Amino acid sequence: IACYGDFSSFLHTATYDGTEIPSALYMRSRNSYDMHFEIKNLFIDLRNINLIGILADELIKSKISNITIKHLSKIGCYVERNCGGIMFYDMLMIANKQKAVGFFVEANDNYFDGIYMVDVTYRMIMSAAYNHISKFHPFILTPSFFLGSAMIKMISRDAQGNYVGESTIILDDCYADTYNVVFDVSSHINHRILSKGLT
Repeated sequence: IACYGDFSSFLHTATYDGTEIPSALYMRSRNSYDMHFEIKNLFIDLRNINLIGILADELIKSKISNITIKHLSKIGCYVERNCGGIMFYDMLMIANKQKAVGFFVEANDNYFDGIYMVDVTYRMIMSAAYNHISKFHPFILTPSFFLGSAMIKMISRDAQGNYVGESTIILDDCYADTYNVVFDVSSHINHRILSKGLT
């Protein structure tokens, strides 16, 4: 594990679906000069606990890579609105309950590359943000998890229900397998999807 910046366990929560959920790993820059947080080669086992795997708060220009999150039942990574410029590389998330969320993203200008997910009901929920997604491959293995699943859900409200605007995503070399819905844009008419390559 390589960590630079502030991190702690079970001390910070985020609101999702009307509930305060604690985080297994909390990451926050100390100030505007301490921006380059890096964490890599980490295994997070959420077996029998309902937690957010990684909670990013006020994190700018940082890198998160080679992370495995297993037994996911709530949210793998929650990226708060005050973040930006985070690079997520080579991540694996495996869920063991329905309605699990891989990424809940409220922040702009982030990059997701090489993300692999198994049985995650919502691979990404994006709240009024602009982000680049490359080489995503999620799929559903458990048949009972298929109904209601969505690869990407774009919403116009934050986790507290406040209207915050439309989302835009840029897709590059992505792949969707066995999802009930690939794009759920039902929350607003002006969400934008720019695709360089999607199978």
